[in-house]
Amino acid sequence: TGTSATASTAVTTVADLSIVIDAVSTQDTLTVGASQTQRWIREDATANAGGSSEGLKTPAGAVTMSWGVASAQDWAISGASIQPVQAAAAAPAKPKVIFFE
Repeated sequence: TGTSATASTAVTTVADLSIVIDAVSTQDTLTVGASQTQRWIREDATANAGGSSEGLKTPAGAVTMSWGVASAQDWAISGASIQPVQAAAAAPAKPKVIFFE
């Protein structure tokens, strides 16, 4: 949380090819950060909110998610890293059944 013209949070990814997401809320107009993709935004007379993503991030490490706030207003922001799913191990081969007569 804070009160300024920029809402930001640092997120640390722990795996290559992670996606970083965020959500922000304030009382003024929002502008998504330069390297982020805006996914949604809601603006009305009393509150504004938005969400964005950045990724696939390689190498793993720190990512700053930010939004411009039209004027210095109270804001809250949250961010998270989503890492890729590891490939599942191949299923063991089915045993062969041999019939003798």
